[in-house]
Amino acid sequence: MNNPSSPSVPATEHAVVPVSPLRRRLPIETLHFGALLIARRIIDARQLDEALSLQATSPYLRIGEILLGLGFISFPQLKGTLEDQYQDVKLCDTLMKLGLVSIEQIGTALETQERTGDRLAPVLIDLGACTEAQIYRALSAQEGK
Repeated sequence: MNNPSSPSVPATEHAVVPVSPLRRRLPIETLHFGALLIARRIIDARQLDEALSLQATSPYLRIGEILLGLGFISFPQLKGTLEDQYQDVKLCDTLMKLGLVSIEQIGTALETQERTGDRLAPVLIDLGACTEAQIYRALSAQEGK
């Protein structure tokens, strides 16, 4: 029987991370990393929720370490996803420094990436935020450093 004072919440495909007012907010990198793992179908929302619950009691552990410890991901999956995420952050930074994309375009691309699990460069190109030539220019600028 439904309780009229507590409305039902529809299930979603994204993990919901409850944060009490007394507990510190989870860093956005944690949520993005978890969303990327879900989009790539490496883990599901239930597994991410379980890992985030454990992280709330052990905030010194990174979400990837927890997922690995729970057996939800393998080391190669963790390593590959972290490397992709690092390269994406580096590419975003370079594209913005070169004035090729805006922070709003990056935000839209990251949201799309979280839904699809695709690499960031093709997402930026598909969204029309930049061209393939601009991506190559940014990558060349990174290598030149």
